[in-house]
Amino acid sequence: MKILLLSTSSFSGSGKATYKISKCLENEKINYSYKNLINNKENISIKEKFTQKLYTLKLKTNSIICKIFGKDIKDFQSLSLFNTNLSKIINQSDYDIVHLTWVNEFLSIEDIGKIKKPIVWTLCDMWPIAGVSHYDKYHSSIYWSKDSFYHSKYNLDKWIINRKIKSWKNNINFVAPSQWLYDCSKKSVVSYKHNINKIPWPIDTNLFKKLDKKIVRKYYKLPLDRKIILFNSFSGIYNKRKGWDLFIKAINKIDIDFDIMVIGNGSNKNIENQVTKKIHWMGITKNDEDLVKMINCGDLLVLPSRMDNLPQTGMEAQACGLPVVAFNSNGIKDLINHKIDGYLAEPYDSDSLGIGIKWVIKKIQESTEIIDNCINKSKKDWDIKKIGKVYRKLYTDILSRN
Repeated sequence: MKILLLSTSSFSGSGKATYKISKCLENEKINYSYKNLINNKENISIKEKFTQKLYTLKLKTNSIICKIFGKDIKDFQSLSLFNTNLSKIINQSDYDIVHLTWVNEFLSIEDIGKIKKPIVWTLCDMWPIAGVSHYDKYHSSIYWSKDSFYHSKYNLDKWIINRKIKSWKNNINFVAPSQWLYDCSKKSVVSYKHNINKIPWPIDTNLFKKLDKKIVRKYYKLPLDRKIILFNSFSGIYNKRKGWDLFIKAINKIDIDFDIMVIGNGSNKNIENQVTKKIHWMGITKNDEDLVKMINCGDLLVLPSRMDNLPQTGMEAQACGLPVVAFNSNGIKDLINHKIDGYLAEPYDSDSLGIGIKWVIKKIQESTEIIDNCINKSKKDWDIKKIGKVYRKLYTDILSRN
């Protein structure tokens, strides 16, 4: 069994997710190769520089076309227009299965349809099953559902979906990390005829684990005697979907004292002026060892996303013993057992989010029960060894049918 694992980026959230899957395969001693289009190496070749420039040009082209068609370009959209010869190279290779994650502007829609080998496609967001947007609405009569699509008006989204339906008649096996995305995939006019599986992201619980809070806080020169609430999202304070604005509303109404720690963003004076709490800006970390130390500086994680799949930030925090406070919506629901290992607030009520924050702070002051529950859930549901075996079974089943 030989697997080709593909993702556009090596360092974004999807890149991290793909790396986690690669560690699953490694742990299972499955022969694999991991290829990506762009990476965050400090020293890159002239060819890699050209590839990154071309990728940026593709993104700008996407934005221009989407803006012409009235799309909100603050949201991420992909047209996946630009064909390559990668499908030919893949078809001539000795790989048994091609495993995709987030491959926009790496492979076009048509490229994916030309791959003759079985495909496993782990969904990082909604793009493969919906229209041009990576996150879209998902009510009962939404345009991308199999029941509504052929009655909806023709627009950019319908053009994208028609390309997907026309191209993707090959052996594609979708994997949804969350129950919400699994249900969306079953409903989608693009994916409902394909094999659909539910497998969560894996977490290496030997790496993401509880550390001595005093030691890591001293290392980062953080206060030892204060509660610290963690917000962890790459550029998340500027992304409305990540809910930073709802977080700010919640914490400004809470009458107990604590600090905030932000991972993934540099300092921002304008934001500091919006809140009454001290913010510790940790910036972007490039390795998981440092990330584990930073997470362990916090007492709880607030994940106020309006829409998300199964957020890795929440899973990583849980593995380190941090309860998570989030909204009871979409893929985030899989992450938390309400009032057992975290708190699910009413969507998208900042008052309810604030109540959840206060409830968790009170619980961690009373005992370690909720912290222990987080660690136990992580080992039971997300552990890399368990998820690796599930992927091995999926690959074996696909090859036996092929």
